Amino acid sequence: MVTTSEIILAIIIVSLSVVMPIYYYYQRKKNPKQDNKPKDNPEIKNYIDRINEITQIKVIKLCFSLVYCGVVQVTQILLCKI
Repeated sequence: MVTTSEIILAIIIVSLSVVMPIYYYYQRKKNPKQDNKPKDNPEIKNYIDRINEITQIKVIKLCFSLVYCGVVQVTQILLCKI
């Protein structure tokens, strides 16, 4: 059985999940200077660039491995049909 306190708690949680994004949207609209962009600090930019390079390398390796697995599977299928 759902108690009154559980219903009130659920209403509070749902209302906050609706109100808070709207509040932050208007606050960000009032203060356009405040962005989530990195500062002009070269250390931060270098760190972000290194992370991007590592991520790109991992994605490229993953793509090559998927292509290789696809080629192996296709050749296995072709060999089974011969």
